[in-house]
Amino acid sequence: MATSSASCTVRNDGLDALRGLLLVLMTVTHMPTAFSAWMGQPFGYVSAAEGFVMLSAFLAGQVYLRRGLGQGVPAMRRALWSRAAKVYRHHLALLAFGASVILAIGVAQQQGAITSMFTFYMKEPLVAASAALLLIYQPALFDILPMYVMFLLLTPFVLQHAMRRGWTLPLAASLLIWVASWLGLRVSFHQGLMALTGWNLPLHATGAFNPFAWQLLWMIGLWLGTAQLQNAQRLQAPPRVIALLAALALSFVAWRHFGGYAPFGSGDAAADLNRLVAKWNLGPMRLLNLFTLTVLIAAAGPWLIRHLPLQPLVRLGRASLPVFSAHLVCCLAAMAVFGSAARKDGSLGLDLALVLGSLTVLYLTAAANAWHRSRPVTVTAPAATPAPIGG
Repeated sequence: MATSSASCTVRNDGLDALRGLLLVLMTVTHMPTAFSAWMGQPFGYVSAAEGFVMLSAFLAGQVYLRRGLGQGVPAMRRALWSRAAKVYRHHLALLAFGASVILAIGVAQQQGAITSMFTFYMKEPLVAASAALLLIYQPALFDILPMYVMFLLLTPFVLQHAMRRGWTLPLAASLLIWVASWLGLRVSFHQGLMALTGWNLPLHATGAFNPFAWQLLWMIGLWLGTAQLQNAQRLQAPPRVIALLAALALSFVAWRHFGGYAPFGSGDAAADLNRLVAKWNLGPMRLLNLFTLTVLIAAAGPWLIRHLPLQPLVRLGRASLPVFSAHLVCCLAAMAVFGSAARKDGSLGLDLALVLGSLTVLYLTAAANAWHRSRPVTVTAPAATPAPIGG
């Protein structure tokens, strides 16, 4: 999903490897196996989605601000909207595949994991199709690309303001919107939208992610990316702070794996506390966990690049959008045939086969994408123009 442009992007193996790792984690999380629950958030209360959104924004800030500074704001806007259109086409193709081929297999196999995913579509297909075209109807697993499209469409205006007047207002506005998301902004927006359209689309069918909360991650990523482009100081900390952050990160990891996804327990009294680490509304302790990991990765990144064989991950990261699409196809197919991750009769051998098979498909997709991009472009020379008579 991350942005790239052959004309203005300088490849960064470290960032590509990180994208590749996030794609692997996302695949193992979504694949219906026994590994799903543990790999959902292996490094604390942070999933692959948070890293992917912020890293995509970081790269978008670098690539498209460079385009805006070198070629002007209109060229930057066209490039961003072209990228948004490409992601939009991928999303619609995946959703059409899911609502046709995957749903047909799920119905034939009587797999509730698939039929429950498309409940509203089976009930009101015309409304669902219309809402899907407007990025409103978003079944489970089909909700991150629409959010990415919306963020890309708004990015030109943010970067244009930042180029002229700085980041104070965009960051402050983003923080206020995140606070408002905790006060029910999404619910109010949904109710107004349903009243305007006359649709009866339930809130849960519009995607699990709260975009009013997640836009904060996108804005922070854009800001960090543009700061890096403008040769600002790297995101680094002194050794003592690094040691403290490492201890905090390990505490989050232990808390996550011993406390589960709801570390404060169950019941009404614990519900508000569990929101502090909630994924879909981007809780404040989740943001702290992500910030801790971001600083540690920035500090350890150069050493990791020099000492670890990261080329397979680099190749995955360089083809992030096709690989993401391939991962979703693999996960949907596995769910349609084998059911949800909660199945009790799964064997370790089958789980390993599903994971390794899907990762192989991802790597082959990345290899095919690299081959396609490396093909020489054939330019046909125009036909020779005959000299005029007497010339």
